[in-house]
Amino acid sequence: MRRVITWASATLLLIALISAVLLGAIWITTERAAQDAVTAWAERVRDMGYQVAIGEVTVSGSPLAPKVEVAGITLGQPNSAIPWEWRADTVRRYGRGSNATFRIGGIQTLSYTVAGETHTLRAGARRFRFSSTGSETKKPSFFIEIIDMFIDRPSELGRMTLGRLRMRVDPGEGPGTIPDGTLLEISIDKLVLPEHRRGPLGDTIASLSTRIDFEGSITELNIPGSLATWRDSDGRIRIRNTRASWGTLELEGRSGALWLDQKFRPTGGMMAAITGYDVTIDAFQAAGMLNEDEMVDIRAAMSFLRQRRAAGTSIGLPVEIKDGVVFVGQATLGTVPKLVPIVAVSYTHLRAHETDSYLVCRLLLE
Repeated sequence: MRRVITWASATLLLIALISAVLLGAIWITTERAAQDAVTAWAERVRDMGYQVAIGEVTVSGSPLAPKVEVAGITLGQPNSAIPWEWRADTVRRYGRGSNATFRIGGIQTLSYTVAGETHTLRAGARRFRFSSTGSETKKPSFFIEIIDMFIDRPSELGRMTLGRLRMRVDPGEGPGTIPDGTLLEISIDKLVLPEHRRGPLGDTIASLSTRIDFEGSITELNIPGSLATWRDSDGRIRIRNTRASWGTLELEGRSGALWLDQKFRPTGGMMAAITGYDVTIDAFQAAGMLNEDEMVDIRAAMSFLRQRRAAGTSIGLPVEIKDGVVFVGQATLGTVPKLVPIVAVSYTHLRAHETDSYLVCRLLLE
C-alpha cells in the first residue's frame, strides 16, 4: 500500500513539475510574442508614414488570457501640412487576435502646429475602452466606450466634459483609412459645453445620438490633404436617426446629409421634428438673439405649421448648417467650428509639393 501511495505521489509530483515547466515555457513564448507583436505594429505604422515611439512592454495574467501593457505610446506626423503628435500614458490590451480589448489609462495629449504656433489638447477619462471583433473574411468592427471624460483645450477655448460616449464603427469593404460605405453610430450623454459655446439653451446637451454613413473614402490621416481630396471628390456623410435633447429643445431627424465647404466647415441639413420650440424661441428672444420683427415672422410660421398638426405635438422644421452657423427654422442655434484650421502656404511652397494626383497645399489656399 505504501508503495502505491509513494508511486502515486511521485507521479503527481512529476506531472506538476512537467506542467510548471510547460506553463513557464508557454508564458515565456507568450511574453515574447506579445513584445514582438507590439514591435511589429510599430514597424507597420512607421511604414505608413507615421512616427511612433513605444515605452516598456510588460505582460501579466496567464498564457491563456494575457494582459499586455505599454507604458507610453507616441504617434505623429511631424512633416505633414499640420504637424501633430498624440501621446497616451498607458495602453493595455486584453485578448488575442482581432477580438481584443484595449484600455487607455492616464492622460492623453494631442499637439498640433499651425502657422508656427503649437496648440495642445489634454484629455482624461475614468474609462476609455476600445474593442474590436472580426474574422478572417471580414474587416473588424470597432467599439469605443468613454465614461466621465474631460477635454482641456487651449485656454481661450476652455474645458468640456461628457458623461458617456459610445461609438460603433463598421468599416466599408473598400480601401482607405475610412473606406467608402463605413458606418458609424454614436451616442453621447451629458455633454457640458465650454463657456464660449453656451447659449440660451444652457451649458449641457443632455443626449445626442446619430448614425453616419460615409460616401467616398478617406485614404489616409494626412490632415488636411486627405479631407480636401475627399471633399473635392463629392465625399459626404448621410446622417440618420438623429436625436438630441438640449435644454427646452427636443429634436428628432430621420435623414439628411453633410459635407465640407472650402473652409472645412460642415455644411448641409435635414428635416426634423421639434418639440419645445415655443419656449426655445422665447429664450432666444430674452437673450437678445431675435428681434421683434423676427419673432413676428417665426410665430406666424409656427401658427401655420400648427394648423396642420394636433395640439401639443412636435412641428417639422429644417435644421441647416451653412457658413458655420446652425439654423433651426429661422432661429440661429449656434456655430460650428472648422474641422481643421486653415494654414497659409506660400506659392513657392505650393509649387515644391505639386503632384498630378492632388495638391494639398493648393487646396489649403482655396
